[in-house]
Amino acid sequence: MEKSKKTVIIFHVAHDFANVESALPSTPQVRQIYSAVLDHAIRIENTEEEIYFTPGEIQDLMEDAAAKGILKTRQDPMRIFKYYRQQLLGSGLMRLQNIEA
Repeated sequence: MEKSKKTVIIFHVAHDFANVESALPSTPQVRQIYSAVLDHAIRIENTEEEIYFTPGEIQDLMEDAAAKGILKTRQDPMRIFKYYRQQLLGSGLMRLQNIEA
């Protein structure tokens, strides 16, 4: 039986925001997305350099960030995430990886 693969979204988490300031695109919503990831990492007391999300978890995180005012948008928060996904990947602060499920 062949194992299925699923995609996980991996963010490099620099707990000192100043260290990633130059890597982040200047777009405010990209910074807000990354800020939401950092906020989540701190809340769950993540001490690793990376944090993993399933697509469903990232959707929940974006909705929560919009509800808390961290991600400022009138649109669907996941639409904003998808729109800026390439910028996040290009910054090196996010990557995608297929893993066996």
